[in-house]
Amino acid sequence: MSQLLIQQYLNELSDLRRASGTTREGVVSEAFKDLLKGYAKSHDLIFIPQYELPKQDGKPRWVECVASEPTGSAPPAGE
Repeated sequence: MSQLLIQQYLNELSDLRRASGTTREGVVSEAFKDLLKGYAKSHDLIFIPQYELPKQDGKPRWVECVASEPTGSAPPAGE
């Protein structure tokens, strides 16, 4: 991941903390999405927000991920 993208992310987090006074997930998740979107774009990949991954207990979980194919198929968990 490029140092520029990481620095932009850290700057945005700092601005959000200063403005909101908190680091709750709901506040910082947009900055993280921007980081992933920037990474995806710079590598000709596709950002998929809230991709559903099944858990072993059958309950779904949602993750932010980057996929290499524009077909809507994300990489397997753990990659």
